[in-house]
Amino acid sequence: MLSRYTIEVLRQTGKDVKDFYGVRSLLDVGKVIFPSIFFFLAQVILNGVAFPMNNFIDALPVSVLSLIAGILGTCLFFFLVAPFKIDQKQEDAIRDLEAKNRELIEPKMEIIFEHGTPYEESQPLHDLVIKKVRGTRKLFRGGVHNLSSRTIAGVSVVLKKSEPDIIPTLPLPLHLLHGIGGPTFELNPDETKHFEVITIFEDTDTEGYKDKFAIEHTVSGVSRYNPIQNHRFRIEASGNNVPVAHRYFCLRVGAGGKVYFEPE
Repeated sequence: MLSRYTIEVLRQTGKDVKDFYGVRSLLDVGKVIFPSIFFFLAQVILNGVAFPMNNFIDALPVSVLSLIAGILGTCLFFFLVAPFKIDQKQEDAIRDLEAKNRELIEPKMEIIFEHGTPYEESQPLHDLVIKKVRGTRKLFRGGVHNLSSRTIAGVSVVLKKSEPDIIPTLPLPLHLLHGIGGPTFELNPDETKHFEVITIFEDTDTEGYKDKFAIEHTVSGVSRYNPIQNHRFRIEASGNNVPVAHRYFCLRVGAGGKVYFEPE
């Protein structure tokens, strides 16, 4: 009984021979065989005409053997080459598998953002003095996602850079969603945790909020509020023994003073 490897060698040899001759169907077989048969018959007829005293059948062995030798030689060549091709395929498959395993095993994070909840949320802005709603505050959040199959410890998210550089103290650690958690946290495999980035105040004339946005950082003594204008932020997520993930976000003032926050 043939071994599995021998069967694989024969299968690879057959595939290479078919590719060499361009054989994909019975019609292709005809394209390969018929020209050889035509050449053989022509040779027999010509030999018979040129040498009427000879038996034109004498040409038969030479022509047939040439055809058979050519095909067998091609098969032998690809049979000898097949083990090397199989080994190369196996090595390539192993390398691909190892690369995929490294992606799963090696800790890696990404910063994500999508439109809609929980990345965007609008809330009424209450004036506690007059006890009325005086506009809307719109919260924008990001997410940090663990791409690996290992838990990542010591994760923190910071606002690393701002353009223009009007924020005096950088980097600024950012709050987890609703302020839950400490300065660092853990990310389980394939887990996403959300963090607060900025709050925009709309349709309000309340002093302290009008024409301003707030950076939702955790540093006491540093103002959260900044004047509304075009900004570009670099946000970074870091953890223990994991490459730093980063992403750029833009705060943009559009037509009619409408403010947008979105990733680049």
